[in-house]
Amino acid sequence: ARRLRAAAGRAASVLAVAAVVAGGWTWGRGWRWADEAVSPIAVENPSALAFDGKQLFVADWSGVVTAFDPAEPRRPVASFPAPAGGPYRPTAAAFGGGVMWTLDAAQARILRHPAGRPDRVLSARPSPGPAPTALAYDGAALWSYDAANRSFYEHGGDEGVTRAYALAGDAVPNAMAWRGGRLWVHDSKSGRVLVLERREGRLVAVESSPAPVRGLAGFAFGPGAGRAVSVFLLTGPSARSASSSLTRTRLSRRLPLTVF
Repeated sequence: ARRLRAAAGRAASVLAVAAVVAGGWTWGRGWRWADEAVSPIAVENPSALAFDGKQLFVADWSGVVTAFDPAEPRRPVASFPAPAGGPYRPTAAAFGGGVMWTLDAAQARILRHPAGRPDRVLSARPSPGPAPTALAYDGAALWSYDAANRSFYEHGGDEGVTRAYALAGDAVPNAMAWRGGRLWVHDSKSGRVLVLERREGRLVAVESSPAPVRGLAGFAFGPGAGRAVSVFLLTGPSARSASSSLTRTRLSRRLPLTVF
């Protein structure tokens, strides 16, 4: 009996240590946001953000798209009027494959533009659903999200749909971007950032963390790699700020031994 009690005590100690280690690992993998610069910008109703590697492009609900230098976003670099062809309400933007894409909510369509020239249109096609809200490029293909159909869409070279992925849960994505083979999505309903992976033909949430700001209108990953990730955040006017703003922040784990 004494030996059994001793063995049970050792087992309990091992389990307690394992629980502490597991809890510490979970805590260490938590996200840490550290703002590096916050700059007000002259955009009344920002609706989308994209980064081409050199400049940040901010779309306004009016259809105007403004380019900013990430190093000094207080002064716009260029401003582009809405493209011709009827009403245009950009809800998302993305760069990839040498071109720029925007989602037009007014006519439920995907527009292809020359890189850095959102005022010109190379081609346009209907979006997969009536309420397109987000765009992202994974390095090979364009992706979109439709709020009415509650689905993500992977597009082919002609922007035609090659595959649809239903969204599980009650999230309301309004911005997304690919990084490291995973799709990062901002859920405007919960104010959280979700990280999704493709598994067995599905998009599965593998991480989730509160966004560093409320009312996020768009986000884009900056250049560089390593344990800290550079992220640009776009927010509109709010009770806390009378102007829209661009924030450059660094995202890392709580413990340096873990990476994204």
